[in-house]
Amino acid sequence: MTPSNWNSLLVRVFAVGFGLAVAVAIVEVGARVALGAPIGDSERLLFTSRNTWATSRAAVHYASNAEIRSGAIYGEHIAYDVRYRTNDLGLVDHQRYRAPSVVPVSSRWAFVGDSFTAGVHGGDPWVPRLRDELRRTGTLLEIYNLGVGGTGFSQFLPTLAWASRELEFGNVAILFISDDLTRQPWRPIEHQGRIILCPKGAEVAACREADSRIFTLEPDDVLGTASLIELARARGLLRNTSSPREWFARHSWIANASLRTLAGREAEATGSVDFSSFFAKLDERHAGRKI
Repeated sequence: MTPSNWNSLLVRVFAVGFGLAVAVAIVEVGARVALGAPIGDSERLLFTSRNTWATSRAAVHYASNAEIRSGAIYGEHIAYDVRYRTNDLGLVDHQRYRAPSVVPVSSRWAFVGDSFTAGVHGGDPWVPRLRDELRRTGTLLEIYNLGVGGTGFSQFLPTLAWASRELEFGNVAILFISDDLTRQPWRPIEHQGRIILCPKGAEVAACREADSRIFTLEPDDVLGTASLIELARARGLLRNTSSPREWFARHSWIANASLRTLAGREAEATGSVDFSSFFAKLDERHAGRKI
């Protein structure tokens, strides 16, 4: 091959490489403009007040008559940071649930679900607001907010069973999304500034060793964004990148997508949920009773 042919080949290889580099840069910049920097699992944290959750038999709910602060850290910024109040039953509402109600049992509803139903992420729970707005229109209706963050379909029946011992309601609305179908029953364990969602039947000692991405705040903490992130770092939950290569792997959309594909982290979920057993148990538990 003559020198001129070599030069021509090198020019072509350079042109192809340069074109690919420009294309990668355009994709990366476009993804960052549209979506922001990618956030890995090691950079996602939740924080919440101590004693956020409580238990009554098999049911998980919130601490009663409390103001709870909760939020999320994604990378180097706070995704949300809200406060909400719980009532006498440890549920998210400004209304006492044990107080007498003039609403007929047939017009009382129990809304069951996770944090979406609880309505805590926005700081303005939607179930109590819906009830209050309906009352302003003259509609005689009662809605109890039985939503509890972190719970799944397997915990909805214990929640209903516990609530039915405290309240009377004639209708049940179950609100859930796909994540709720795979969540297993758990109970809250506090350990060394973290909250661990300990699976049902697991030993407490084993749960304390589990990796938890939820850390606690004192009820009167008024820490700002920078202080929250520093607190998370001090507890070993966030770490600095150790090399340019690690920084690129963690902060590049293209690198993240490639690594997830190679590691098989995006495998499709399998299995199904049998809803019939849930509703059969619900019917059996409340047969002949008004709930």
